[in-house]
Amino acid sequence: EWIVAGILGALKRFPELRDSQREQRWAYQFTQDLEGSTVLFLGYGSIAKATQRRLEPFEVSFIKVARTARDDVHSFDELLELLPKADIVINLLPYTPQTHGLFSAAHVAAMKQGAVYVNAGRGKTVDQAALVESIKARHIRLVTDVSDPEPLPEGHPLWSLPEVFITPH
Repeated sequence: EWIVAGILGALKRFPELRDSQREQRWAYQFTQDLEGSTVLFLGYGSIAKATQRRLEPFEVSFIKVARTARDDVHSFDELLELLPKADIVINLLPYTPQTHGLFSAAHVAAMKQGAVYVNAGRGKTVDQAALVESIKARHIRLVTDVSDPEPLPEGHPLWSLPEVFITPH
């Protein structure tokens, strides 16, 4: 449910609208629809399957990626080719020596312009510096409840960057 809420909040710009509300400023913002989007799962286990069931009523399409290819699931080796097709990327990777930094700067750069990256896995599975730079360049948006380091220290750029929505894990 947190993943679905985070996606909807990002697409409907709830964090920005809340900021405007606190400033007592009526600030219309264009928002996107989830319907018709392509969602890529990075890690396809029980949480991904449950999230997929919750997203299906929104008429989205799915790309599933896991360590090992199987019926309807791609392998990590195909990830760079698949990322430009995804409007939303959901990282559900556990942290292991094999997943450390698996989502590299090249993967971040391969994401579609304006895509939403949802990290509900572990912070150390993604190149955090590349993520920050991509957000600064307004290439992607971030919804996360994990980080590297965790918790984020005071003054870390993710706290204040636009297009970022953070909740504690």
